[in-house]
Amino acid sequence: GNAITLGVNKMSYELKLKTLTITCALSLSILFPSLVQAQSDAWWLNATFEPIGNTINGVSISQIDSNWSNAMVLTIEMMPEGSKEDFNHDEIDYNFSIEHDFNNDGQMDLAQVGVFRNTQKESGIFLLILTEGSNGYEVAFLSQSITEPSFSVIWINDENKLNVNNCFDCGHHSTLEWKGDYYGWVEYEFDPYE
Repeated sequence: GNAITLGVNKMSYELKLKTLTITCALSLSILFPSLVQAQSDAWWLNATFEPIGNTINGVSISQIDSNWSNAMVLTIEMMPEGSKEDFNHDEIDYNFSIEHDFNNDGQMDLAQVGVFRNTQKESGIFLLILTEGSNGYEVAFLSQSITEPSFSVIWINDENKLNVNNCFDCGHHSTLEWKGDYYGWVEYEFDPYE
C-alpha cells in the first residue's frame, strides 16, 4: 500500500513540478521576451570551428606548440551569417587579431585567438602573442585550453591591457598584462564590468 501511494504522490509531485517549470518558462517568455530571444540568438555559445592549417602568420604550428597537428586564427569571415553586428559595440572593439606593443619594447606584437587540434586528436582554443623577431614573427606567449574548438574574442581595455573572452557582454573575461619580464594573468577581486 505505501509503495503505491508513494509512487502516486511522487508522480503527482513530478507533474506539479513540471507544470510549475513550464508555467515559469512561459511567464518569463511573455514578461521578458528579449531575455528568451537573447539566449536563443547567442550564436557564440554553440559555434565550433574545424582547425585547419599548419602555419600562423608564417610561423609553423610546430614552433608554436610541438603537440599541435592543426591550428588556425579565427576571422570575421568564419562567423555565422548575421553575426557581424555583434562586433559593432559602442565601448569595446572586439577582434580576433590585434597589433599592439603589449610589452612596451617598441616592437609591434600580434595577439590572436583561434582553435587547434593536437596530435592526440584533442581540440581546443588558444590565445597567442607573436612578436617581431629578426626572421619574422616569434612566439612570445601562448595560452591554450583543451575544450570544444569554439568562439573566443580579444580586445584592449581602458588600461591598455589585453582581454580575452568567449562571449559578448557577459561580464566574464580574462585580462593579460606584461609583468616586466613575462606575460601574466590579472587577478581581479571583483568583476570590473559590474
